[in-house]
Amino acid sequence: MTPAALSALSLGYLFPVKGRHILRVHSAFQHALNLRSEEGRLLTLLCAEKYQNLADAARIMQPEWWDWRREISGTGTIRLADGVFKMLSQCTGLSYCRLIPQHYWLAKQNRK
Repeated sequence: MTPAALSALSLGYLFPVKGRHILRVHSAFQHALNLRSEEGRLLTLLCAEKYQNLADAARIMQPEWWDWRREISGTGTIRLADGVFKMLSQCTGLSYCRLIPQHYWLAKQNRK
C-alpha cells in the first residue's frame, strides 16, 4: 500500500497547530482517531465527510476506503510539529498528515 498524505479541512479552536507535540494513539475507529498528548489531553482526527466541527478535533479529508483501524496498529507514537503529523511507528498507510486547514472553526463564529 502506498502511504497517503491527508489534509485537514478544518481545525477546532482548541486543536494545537503550532509547536511540537508527541502524541500516542488512544483508540481508533473507522472514521475517527483519538490521540492523547503527553499532558493527558485528548485530541481527535475526524473524517470531514462524516463529522461536524468539534473544538478539540481536526476534520481530515480521507479517501473513501480509509479505515483508521486498519491504517494504525497498536498504540503508535505520532509527532505533531508545526502543523504536520508524522507517524513514528506502527502505521501502515499514512506517511504524514498536513494540518494546514482551509479554515479554522471558532467557538463563537458570530462574535463581533
